[in-house]
Amino acid sequence: MGLKNCSGCGKLMLENPRGICPECYAQEEQDELAIVEFLREKKRSSVEDIHKATGVKYKVIIRMIQEKRILSDIEVSYPCEMCGAPIIQGRLCGKCNKGILDQVKAGEQARQSHEMLPKQTGMHTDFFRK
Repeated sequence: MGLKNCSGCGKLMLENPRGICPECYAQEEQDELAIVEFLREKKRSSVEDIHKATGVKYKVIIRMIQEKRILSDIEVSYPCEMCGAPIIQGRLCGKCNKGILDQVKAGEQARQSHEMLPKQTGMHTDFFRK
């Protein structure tokens, strides 16, 4: 194990799988409890609501949701990573996800149509064959 800086506070620490120092880990545990307590009372919330009520940083709340550390019959909305629309799962809203899939399909179709074009021979080779 080597030394590295904590991704939470920047202090020097021994490297570990969490990537944060023991103090930041303890704070995350407290933050998680605060979030869970808040969500017991208000099952449908946004990241903004949770942040305002608990003081927990946005990135910590979103990371906990994405890591599925906050599981229950709750519904928490957070912003789409492309357009900012509220979503309750994944990283992109349906519209952005469809846009990316459409772009991939269009690129695939363009590639396939390019492969269907007849291969052009250079004029210099055709000239010498006659």
